[in-house]
Amino acid sequence: MGQLQAVLNYMARLDDVDTRDVEPTAHPLPVSNVFAEDQAGQTQDIAMVLRNAPACSGRFFVVPRVLAQRGEA
Repeated sequence: MGQLQAVLNYMARLDDVDTRDVEPTAHPLPVSNVFAEDQAGQTQDIAMVLRNAPACSGRFFVVPRVLAQRGEA
């Protein structure tokens, strides 16, 4: 609890800093996205890909459920 209070106290000190002339920023360095053109390429054979799957059903991987059905815990 003492460490958390120390962090909160330090953050409170930042309220005293005058930031009126500081422009808001999302990143400290100038960055930009570099996009590559989408290019269609050779696809892999589905049967070959599914050979590596622990379980499959038809053309799909079978994975454990991550969201509960309505009424489940």
